[in-house]
Amino acid sequence: MFQYQSAALVLVDARGRFYCVRELQSKPAIGKIVGSKDYSFPWETREVIGEHHERLWLTLHRTIVEEIDATDTLDIDFPVPIGRVDVHASTAHVFVARFKSGPEEMRGTHAGIEVEPLGWLTREELLSRCRDGVREIIALWDRHQQECQAC
Repeated sequence: MFQYQSAALVLVDARGRFYCVRELQSKPAIGKIVGSKDYSFPWETREVIGEHHERLWLTLHRTIVEEIDATDTLDIDFPVPIGRVDVHASTAHVFVARFKSGPEEMRGTHAGIEVEPLGWLTREELLSRCRDGVREIIALWDRHQQECQAC
């Protein structure tokens, strides 16, 4: 059993770029190292305590509010689960959503505290300094894209 559960959101714009944040606090137990491995998708991690852990959808909602937009003006497609990634002591449940519109500068409630908004990055920009687990999430995204094209 994992010590942590998390929800990661792959938010994609019309140009195929990912909305990304930079982690401001190192947490080596879950693969975040400030200064070298700190670029990430919006990703909220919670400790699992017995059977009383947060429901996954609540964790996903917290991810959106704390790391993307606290103004409640974000318009995205309903997030779709695309798989799970095991990262150290955590299992990350990965969701994908298409960005429709939102505030010019998206900032969650934890902006400047736990994360810094980076905005829209290409795959290459994200991979240049990504935290552990991001490469595996991109592989899930690629597989999801291939399945969607096959439909």
